[in-house]
Amino acid sequence: MDEFHALYGRYAPDVFRFALYLSGNREDAEDITSETFVRVWTAPGPIRMATVKGYLLTIARNLFLQGLRRKSRHVPLDMELRDPAAGPQAHAEAASELQRSTPASRRSPRPTARRF
Repeated sequence: MDEFHALYGRYAPDVFRFALYLSGNREDAEDITSETFVRVWTAPGPIRMATVKGYLLTIARNLFLQGLRRKSRHVPLDMELRDPAAGPQAHAEAASELQRSTPASRRSPRPTARRF
């Protein structure tokens, strides 16, 4: 645990600066930095301290690229492409409104299943 705190204290500013350079956004850089250290914390094997800075920056870069790929898949929909047909909620509301507006005497009884 103390080793992880020392690792974080020594390299977190470098990882943050690198993530800020990549993303250009402080909040994204903070997220990338924290996720980088979570990945290191949950890594299955031991970390080689001789190459730890390169390892951390590689994780940060990969997280940034993952975020770019995820954002590129989210495309806002044009409202003109909306389906003009009424959806299920509109059908349910129309049926409910029709039922409220029709007097009880004019409503036809619901058919019941016959038992043999």
